[in-house]
Amino acid sequence: MTTGASLPIGLLYPEETLHPYFPANTDAHIIHFRRSIDAANDFLSVHPPETLTRGGHKIKGLAQALQYFKDETFLTLYAFVSLDLGRSAAHLAERERLFTQLLRVALPGLNLEVSRPVVELEKQVTPSADYLDGLAKRFAAEPDACHPVWYLRLLGSENKSLEGSTHSDAILTFAGDCRVMVEAKFLSDISTSTKYASDRDQISRNLDAGLAQAGYDLDRFAYVFITPRRFRDRPQSRFYGYKLIDYMDPGTGPDALRRDLPHLGSPERRVDFAQLSRRIGWVTWEEICEVVTSSPVFRAPEFPREEFERFFRERCLWPGGGSRPVMGADQ
Repeated sequence: MTTGASLPIGLLYPEETLHPYFPANTDAHIIHFRRSIDAANDFLSVHPPETLTRGGHKIKGLAQALQYFKDETFLTLYAFVSLDLGRSAAHLAERERLFTQLLRVALPGLNLEVSRPVVELEKQVTPSADYLDGLAKRFAAEPDACHPVWYLRLLGSENKSLEGSTHSDAILTFAGDCRVMVEAKFLSDISTSTKYASDRDQISRNLDAGLAQAGYDLDRFAYVFITPRRFRDRPQSRFYGYKLIDYMDPGTGPDALRRDLPHLGSPERRVDFAQLSRRIGWVTWEEICEVVTSSPVFRAPEFPREEFERFFRERCLWPGGGSRPVMGADQ
């Protein structure tokens, strides 16, 4: 095994290529990427990779300075901008093919129509009005069931906005307004509650908000969860593994979803939980790399294929394994 990082670090794509992928706060996102890269380069210029464990002493500020190597937003950015081929109009047919291939891997047996894909990253999604209304009624009727902490019960009973917008790592929209909501993980697990509801978790919250955005039309909605292959192979190592297995299983899925999203089974909604279960998929970063590298465009001179491979290989996410970084021309 080889350790280390390719130096210096830079953005895989020019900033002007990235701007259209952020529907809001574009500059803030670009600044985040730039600062994270600058922090890693500055730190590693003083502490080269081969010196980090020398003497066994702790190096102050290491984790914060090298957050770039754990940051899930970079993974999502590079994966989806690469799948989207930088929104190239000249390669529209190939972009459609890549997203079709990705969704067939993530959601086998579900034939989604992929045409004119639009990718939006780091998007805030309005919470479900149905859920908020139900939670407000619960606070009025049985606040103890909402939260065990007294001051949160008190604040919740006086709050008109009990849950803020849900963060989505990516939203894929295709012609016909089919929306695929994407949650991406590297090393982190899902959150297990919201401020005013102790029984709410990140996946059920995503599904709730995403379905509301799709008008509760299951033909217009799907949910894809992305993780390293190692965690899909050992799903019990993460809380989300239990949730996804429960939701995706044809036997347990409908009841599990009904349990966690009871308001969607109300007479007003009548969501088909069996169909919703079929529209939840789990794909790995390694599989996304395989889809990207299947494209002839990946081998074109304008595609940053060496940098793409280096980035995912450094994080042990390259198909076939291996963490060998490309340190430079002399390596």
